[in-house]
This record gives sequence, structure tokens and C-alpha cells, in this order.
Amino acid sequence: MIDDPLENMAVDMSGPTVTKFRPPQAEPEDVAPHDSLIDPASRIKTKNEDQILLDASMIERILAARLVSQLGFSEEAACVTVKHLIAAEQAGRDCHGLIRLKPLFDGAFDFSSRRRPVPDVISSSLVTFDGSGVPGYYVVATMLETAIELAEKSGVCFAVGRNIYPSGYLGLYGRIAAEAGFLAHIEATSPSRVTAPGGAKPYLGTNPICRAYPLENQMPVVIDLATSAITHGDLLLAQATGAELPQHTAVRKDRSPARFVQDFDPSKGEGALLPFGGAHAYKAFALAMGVALQTSYGGSPPAAAGGGAFGLSILLIDIGRLGRTHDAERAAWVSSLSENESVRIPGWNSIACARAWEARGLVPVARETWHMIRPYLSLGETR
Repeated sequence: MIDDPLENMAVDMSGPTVTKFRPPQAEPEDVAPHDSLIDPASRIKTKNEDQILLDASMIERILAARLVSQLGFSEEAACVTVKHLIAAEQAGRDCHGLIRLKPLFDGAFDFSSRRRPVPDVISSSLVTFDGSGVPGYYVVATMLETAIELAEKSGVCFAVGRNIYPSGYLGLYGRIAAEAGFLAHIEATSPSRVTAPGGAKPYLGTNPICRAYPLENQMPVVIDLATSAITHGDLLLAQATGAELPQHTAVRKDRSPARFVQDFDPSKGEGALLPFGGAHAYKAFALAMGVALQTSYGGSPPAAAGGGAFGLSILLIDIGRLGRTHDAERAAWVSSLSENESVRIPGWNSIACARAWEARGLVPVARETWHMIRPYLSLGETR
């Protein structure tokens, strides 16, 4: 089964033009006329929550200007950052979306540098980056752009960077690479928030992994997951809503289950998130450890060794140079999986979801997220 489908969207996996929409059923309440950012059909029902629809271009312009004026971002860095957060919302990955504005504006990061990230080119297929003082979204976008340019010439590129945070929604980078014809492996580290199974001390970050695979005449397959049971963005969303955490996702410092965000604080070593997998969570912990080791070759220490110099790696392979064998069989196999209701792949539906919202020029956001970001948009109160 395709992961996280919008209730208003019918998905067709047969070709590049893959999404069709049934018009959302608007409810004529809770929309103030002066809130011009809100689409008239602003309140729709999805499986999980109420959402409102925002004008993507207006949101982008306002938020980018705010990042420049208030946080000192360069115009290019601000635009890349906001586009990334909007793209995450459109892809159905709200834990990586506009909710992430809060730590930015709360001063959680020092992005005082206005420089453009410059690669240290080691060879025609190997490159490193240092993202010190630059917004992580901007650094990763530049890394990916450079990696694609090198891979187009040599057939393969491995790019690895240090001092990169926040890395963002890896599935977006995977989508861009796969739509350009590259098989992509992308991994990143983050602040230590995850303990080993049976423990309570944070050793590793949520350390996400993305795999993206181009397909002939069909949407790429993007697999995108954190190695933790839930992400830091999920914690931000739970904090904003007061929601209870899912079972088996976090522990207090005494190793008892954490039910709410306030029950634990990994930044102080008081409890932690758990790896995914339940009784087999040691496997996810091993994957997260591998992510920490691989990204450390760019100069960032593994999260287990301490420090805040987080890393990210991108491996691109031009599959066109391998010979286009078994294209039809590969596409048919993927289609058969997409029709199987028992198959659930994290990230699979993201491209279809994103393309549909992009075509409409809208951003779907949870009502709680809207209330959180509204001060950054200088809008008055809605009724």
C-alpha cells in the first residue's frame, strides 16, 4: 500500500502524469476574509487531521523576506530554506515542514555566515563540503547540485559534508536526483536523541536514510525513513498540539515509557527516543550507527563520539551508463507492489502528493501548524 495517501487524492502509478484530484469539500467556517494567504477552499478533511490550504508563492515570499531581515540569511539561502519547508508540507512530510520554522526563529542555530557553500573538489567523483555557519538546507541543496554535475560527467559521485544542520527532508533530495536519472543514497546525522534498546541515554541522532530509484516512464521510487521510531519534527508537532506520543517511541531517564514531550529531554541526557523496530530495534540502531560512521568521513565526528558537527553524504550513480536492462520488468514489479494493500513503504507516495499540490500552487498545513507560523507572517487573528 502506498504510504500516507491524502483522502482527496487518487494516485495512478502508471506514468509521469500521475496525480488527479477530486475537489476538496470546503467547510464555510473559520476562514477570515482578511487572511489572504488562505485559499477559499481552505479547510479540508484528511484521514488524520484538519488542514487548511495556503498560497505557496505568497508564503514563500513572506517567509524568505523574514529570514533575510530577522535572521540575516542571504536571499538565496532564505529562498532555498523556505522552498524546502514548503516542499516537505506538499509531500505530506509535515514533521519536516513549516513546523521547523520555530527553532529557526527561536535562535536555536547560528547561521551568521552569508557565504555560498563552496565544495572542496577532491576528484572528478569525490567532493566534500563544510557547512559551518550556513543553513543546512542551503548546504545540502548545493551539495546535491554539485554531485549531479559531477555524476553527469563521470557516472558516479560521492559527496560528503560536515557541519550540516538541519539537513531537512531527505526524500526531496532523493526525488530531485532520481528525476534527473540517478540512483541516490543519502544519509544524515543529527543531535543525539536516540538511545540503544533497553537504555535511556541518547547515543545517536534520528539519522535518516533515503534511497531513490529512477524508473522508466514512471514516478521514481523514493524510500525515506528515520532510524528512530519518531522524528524530532514529530516531537515539535506533539509539543504544538499537546498530543500523546505513540507507544514504544520514547523513554524517560528511568527507562519507563514517555507519554508526552515534557516527560523527557534528550538534550540534557534525561531520556531519549527509541530506534524503530520494537523487539528488533537493535537492527535500526545498527543502521543509525552506520549512518554516523559513513557521514563522519567528511570530517564530522560520529554522534556517538559527541560534538555537534553533523554530517551528510550523497552517493549518486548514473543508471543510464549501466544499460537499461529489465526496465519493463522493474516497472511492472513496482506497480504490482503499489497495488498490494499489505505493502507500506515510507516515502513512497511523497512525489505523487507533492506534484498534486505543486500543480495547484497550494500548501496544505495542519491547523496547529498554521497557528504556530502565523506570527512569522504578520497576520492578524482569524475568527
